[in-house]
Amino acid sequence: MAGPVSTAKQTRFLGGLFVVFLVANALISFSGQASLQALGAGLAIPGGGFLLSIFDDGGLRCLGLPAWAGHLAAFVLVAAVFAGSVIFWFGAGNIILPPLVWIGSAALSAWLAPPVYLQASHWQLHSGPVLLLIITILPVLLSYVRPKSSRPAASTFQRSISSPLDHKTLALGRFALDRALQPVDQFEGFQFIDQFQTAATRYQIAQAGYALALLNSRLPAFRGYLHRAQMNLIQKQCDPRIWRYWQYENAWGNFDLNPDPVARDNIMYTGFLAAQIAMFQRQTGDMRFSRPGALSLKSGKHHFSHDHSSLIDALFRGWQTSEYTLMPCEPNWIYPLCNAIGASAAIGTNQAKWQTIAPGFRQSLDQEFTAKDGRILPFRSSRTGIPSPHIGGAVAEAYPALWWNTSFPDVAAHQWDIARRNAVDGIELNLKHFWKVDTGDYRLSRAASLAGFAAAAAEMGDGDARGLALSALEDTCPHHISGNALMRPNASVFAHMTELIARLNEGNSIRNLMRKPLGAPDGPLLDTQHYQHLIVSRAEHKHTTLQITLHPVSQWAQDLHLRISNLKTETPVTWRGSISGGATPDSDGVIDIPLSPELSHKSEIQIIVEQQT
Repeated sequence: MAGPVSTAKQTRFLGGLFVVFLVANALISFSGQASLQALGAGLAIPGGGFLLSIFDDGGLRCLGLPAWAGHLAAFVLVAAVFAGSVIFWFGAGNIILPPLVWIGSAALSAWLAPPVYLQASHWQLHSGPVLLLIITILPVLLSYVRPKSSRPAASTFQRSISSPLDHKTLALGRFALDRALQPVDQFEGFQFIDQFQTAATRYQIAQAGYALALLNSRLPAFRGYLHRAQMNLIQKQCDPRIWRYWQYENAWGNFDLNPDPVARDNIMYTGFLAAQIAMFQRQTGDMRFSRPGALSLKSGKHHFSHDHSSLIDALFRGWQTSEYTLMPCEPNWIYPLCNAIGASAAIGTNQAKWQTIAPGFRQSLDQEFTAKDGRILPFRSSRTGIPSPHIGGAVAEAYPALWWNTSFPDVAAHQWDIARRNAVDGIELNLKHFWKVDTGDYRLSRAASLAGFAAAAAEMGDGDARGLALSALEDTCPHHISGNALMRPNASVFAHMTELIARLNEGNSIRNLMRKPLGAPDGPLLDTQHYQHLIVSRAEHKHTTLQITLHPVSQWAQDLHLRISNLKTETPVTWRGSISGGATPDSDGVIDIPLSPELSHKSEIQIIVEQQT
């Protein structure tokens, strides 16, 4: 479906191609000069000018072959380079390269053209312009023959599912924590493949942040190393290796030399990081990243000071100035999924301000980004209005529901219904519908597809579909335990983090977290930093007590001090369970519960902490 904005842009773009058709046809028909005819053919189709020279015996030669072979090789080379430039335009927003290759190859073919074409027939001369004309009018004709919209009623699910913090989930949590708890400037265990597309390291970091925020929501009275891990991940996004890609994309895509990744577009950085911070703030009540200048981005002579508020301001500025309301990721390309994540961040920060944008946002989503079959487009060109094909299979259909559920739950339900009907055949998954490319590292694996489908199923409360996807993930990409962490050798880091989201989500978890009231934590908190010794599987308040369950993963030779914070000063505290005792908090409201070396041999330590009222 093309709404009014897309229709206007497509009309302008196709009109421009038609003008090129007229110019190319005029050069071929009326110039009478071989060089101008070659130029016209090259403008009609990339490399077309070399095709004309096939009919002449002079000009370019290739490895001793006849001239026609050299010109044919030149055409094939130009076609391949032009296809590569279009892929690079799509992948990194480089709007300069395709027209440069197109026009440059046309000029080169004109320079190499013979004085006159001896054997070219009339239809051969005009084949290029005719092909260009067909390319111009074909999208218009196809718009009239596409199937009408089919929008079945969305299925309803329980919306609340059981997601115990079992051994697999906790071990997968260790996979995320191992990476998050290293020094901020270190990235061991993260993948550096490219910073322009889906394998970008920033997506791995953000996905880890979302997963650990959900883990924190399952362990609401835990701070300690889980708190530190989330802060580290936010600060890792400030490393220039993570955001420096934007100085290139902004230059070759927007002709703008400003390297600041927050200044314009680039919701794939601002929106994802803003969502990461919003989830952290909502769960912990810690507002440190909303302080002015809390995010320091330095690269060479450049230094940009930002904070959560400036990220949110950039999102609203982008939405308010975009003709589509939805704003671009890479220059020229608008991805609804990225905007869904940005919308979740806005709702998690300022719901009242979001409501001023939501009506136009929704209208554009329905008119400009929803196909006639009811599916939301993967992306659309902001400059030409050209839509993308539906690529990616099940995960492309399902995963966006994980995020649309926060802003537009009816959209999420409808998209999930489509994805489920296409991917689930009775009580089995249709694995052929799951893309066999892990978008987190481009290897041949269904790990990211199955994990993304499972994460969406969990948010939508569809426990059956989640179970099917996780079982298929285990069958096709089995795990092993390494250093108390769950690892799947054939899965990307992004796929691991997405699976953790699926395992932690109890239905509506991201929506509920983003809409959770802000406030400082109330009651005692487990504040241990002993990550190398302890896994925490329970830290929550029940009535007037703090209930803790720990699992030793390594032994300790002396008493291990378990820190409990956020207590009332000078009010006695007692604890019972695997150990018992009592103490009075210090002036900071902190006590330390000693864990003897004998406890390190246990599989589980349970402690109930209670402060007198």
